[in-house]
Amino acid sequence: FVNIYQNLLIARLLLSWFPAAQGVGALQPLYNVCDPYLNTFRGIIPPLGGIDFSPIIAFTLLQVAGSSIASLGAPLPPSEEVLAATPPRKMGPLETWARRRWAPKE
Repeated sequence: FVNIYQNLLIARLLLSWFPAAQGVGALQPLYNVCDPYLNTFRGIIPPLGGIDFSPIIAFTLLQVAGSSIASLGAPLPPSEEVLAATPPRKMGPLETWARRRWAPKE
């Protein structure tokens, strides 16, 4: 979802270079979805020299939120008890060959 919203924001920012695009009815849903989020940051950082830097903070916050949400679903490493109770796995033929091939010579 975060990647989709970032792509929508990029499209919205590119369309800001074409002022006539605001009058196109087919693009109004894009403006309705993106402008409330961008306006939040426009109130914090005023434009400097006619350039609006607020989308940089908007993208940064969106990226941090997306990474945080993704890390919530990451599995935790197994505990020591689970590792101790887990039997060793059997090596496959390729892994056996690789260990024999690169084993130190005695």
